[in-house]
Amino acid sequence: MTSLSNFPLLSAITLGTFAWFTSAAPLAQLDRPSGEPPGQVLEAEGLLCDSPVWGVFIASTTRHKEQFEDEFSIEANYDFLERTEIPSPPAGCPVTMNKEACLLRLVQGLQKYKVLLTHVKKEYPDNALLPHIKYNSDLLIHLIEEKMRHPERLTVLSDTEAQSILQGLENTNTFQRKVTAHSILRKLHLFLIDSSRDLCRKEKFNHQRP
Repeated sequence: MTSLSNFPLLSAITLGTFAWFTSAAPLAQLDRPSGEPPGQVLEAEGLLCDSPVWGVFIASTTRHKEQFEDEFSIEANYDFLERTEIPSPPAGCPVTMNKEACLLRLVQGLQKYKVLLTHVKKEYPDNALLPHIKYNSDLLIHLIEEKMRHPERLTVLSDTEAQSILQGLENTNTFQRKVTAHSILRKLHLFLIDSSRDLCRKEKFNHQRP
């Protein structure tokens, strides 16, 4: 599988806060196939928002737009996905939320997206982006846990909760099921961008305080 380091990172570069691209860690190392041990890239040194994992993760979800446009170039444009809702969409971190609560919220959001990605895999079992997305999602969750003061407060979604989310995606209309799958990938992309920005604000603020 081709490394994501060979794809343009235009959307990430336009976000000035993404300083992780200056990291010495090779991006291909962060983009290993799902199931392989992550190794030393899991060391959470410095600010979490400066980790190169964010850039690689966002780069993989950025490539989804091209997939959608290749499949639906006649039926709908990419902005059409804005009108497609998903059940219980993961929430971000408001300005008033402290860093610890924000980290907890991010893990909860990533866990929920991992469940939602089950629907994507069902509709597109051969989607080449999914192994990268799953791997980097697990990687990011691990990094967040290392930064939390109370990681014991993290809980895993129960089977009942996961089934409830997936039931909300059931639809007999093939077109709608596929559009929903694409909407999940788009919303994950936006969730990552918003979350990295919100986290950077909190981390930079805490880091600069005397």
